[in-house]
Amino acid sequence: MDSIEQRKAPSPEELERREATALQVAVANIVREERAQWQAEMAADLESFKAPAVERTPEVEILNRNGEAVHRLRSPREPQYLRMSEAEREWRSPDADHWYREFIVGQFRRDQGRCLRAHAELEGIFGRATTTEGAAAASGALSTGTGASLIPRPLENVILIARDRVAKMRRFAQTITMTAQTHTVPTAGSMTAAMTAESTTAAQGEPTISNVQLTARKGQVTAVATMEVLEDAAINLVNLYATRAGGALGVLEDNQFFKEGNGTAPNISAFLQGSTFNETTSTYLAFVDVLGMYYGVDQVYRPQSVWFASSDVLQFLAALKDSNGRQFYTGLGETPGAITDDPQQEGTIMRRPVYEVPFTAGTIWFGDPKASYVIGSRAGITSSASEHIKFDLDQVMWKWTQRFDGINTGDTGAQENCTGITSATTDSA
Repeated sequence: MDSIEQRKAPSPEELERREATALQVAVANIVREERAQWQAEMAADLESFKAPAVERTPEVEILNRNGEAVHRLRSPREPQYLRMSEAEREWRSPDADHWYREFIVGQFRRDQGRCLRAHAELEGIFGRATTTEGAAAASGALSTGTGASLIPRPLENVILIARDRVAKMRRFAQTITMTAQTHTVPTAGSMTAAMTAESTTAAQGEPTISNVQLTARKGQVTAVATMEVLEDAAINLVNLYATRAGGALGVLEDNQFFKEGNGTAPNISAFLQGSTFNETTSTYLAFVDVLGMYYGVDQVYRPQSVWFASSDVLQFLAALKDSNGRQFYTGLGETPGAITDDPQQEGTIMRRPVYEVPFTAGTIWFGDPKASYVIGSRAGITSSASEHIKFDLDQVMWKWTQRFDGINTGDTGAQENCTGITSATTDSA
């Protein structure tokens, strides 16, 4: 029995090993506790950089384009977002606006971490890539475009919505994405079909195919703001940055597409023109002239055709009445306006919508814009900022740039254009 008891008693070496193991366990527990405390402190610090926490409400849940649920966040400004158009609500929310602002401020501060965080949060909100072209540049947080940095795609969409709310030509004309500065665009008129007998070649019905060239030109908006406003002021920076910039680009585009594009740099290749229509009496737009323009467009194009007119021509038409006191141009005056969901439509002529555009005074156009005009866009909208140009005033200067061009397709059967009008009359001669 004594020998058995002696075998069970731990040796001095075993006791020493057990003491070392216990010490290791105690040290590991201390390290684990300190690490957990450090992680909690770091999480609290990171939490302070996030947008202010607000309540998520199921009643304002929407779906993104991928069919995934996206919760917009409630805030005291919630009615502002509820009054926005459906297109704007897809890209605007208090949470998204916060991260748009973080990107804007991070850009002029040259804070790559701030910009990366904004990109990551926006990607989490919208569930898609947040840059317009490619991945972030190897040298920094921003995806690069031509001569500047591409802004997050959701923020670009906010700018584009504001642009297209003002611009008219883009919603009607044929648009393409340019992958180079110059593009060759094939053009042709409508085709015709013919009956043919057995073993007989059909009559040639294809139109003459030609081409035009698009050359990307640069349109730009600049703005200046103080650093204090950007950092501290209680303003909606996204409205200031995106909505006004987009509206300015829309005005610039339409001025080029309808009046100023003359092919001389820096203007675009050409503004919208068309087949010249000569009114019955020079400078007077008569009732028969309007009919002549309408039926001068090939029937195949009329279902998609619209009227574009300068402001003064619309005023002439609004005052026109026939012998029974009825207005020929509906939408203004005594007769009801056109029933439409397009707030920019001014009225109708021959049941086709009428739009006021920045034509040269005395101009009216009728036709199918998609068959008559091509718009090319290159490289998306880019943004650059500098706090150095006006550093003595503590101001930041931004530039928003887009490259685009527009050209007539030469399909004369799809459009009629009348210029030099000084008055309108119901006379038939």
